[in-house]
Amino acid sequence: MKRYRNKPSLQTGTVTTKNHRPRLRLWTVFNTLIQWGFVLSIIGGYILYGQSIPRPLTVYLAAVNAGSFLVYGYDKSLACRQKFRVSERTLHLWSLAGGTPGAIAGQLVFRHKINKLSFQFILDIILIAQAAAICWLFLRN
Repeated sequence: MKRYRNKPSLQTGTVTTKNHRPRLRLWTVFNTLIQWGFVLSIIGGYILYGQSIPRPLTVYLAAVNAGSFLVYGYDKSLACRQKFRVSERTLHLWSLAGGTPGAIAGQLVFRHKINKLSFQFILDIILIAQAAAICWLFLRN
């Protein structure tokens, strides 16, 4: 049996050590915690002010988040089969359309795009802009 030292694994964001147990990189965990903090604050604001949010908007956000989650899963399956992929622009457009919580959940569940700093930076910018817009809408009233 061969032993590999720091062999790259198929899972992004992890490093396989000589005993073949993947370990997460520290900045990946930190970035994920920051993202979920924003998402939970958005969800908390929604719960607190849920009475004033129109039902069509709720249905739209649920559909966009489910779609964003599924697109990340589809892109990961294409990546594993080494086929043509969903573009990063498309993934970001799903997030920009309101599917940021679904995108972050898709990243964690499918272990996809969590290791690419440029992708994470743009997703963080989108998340901060959405959180600021939601805070502005709620505080405006």
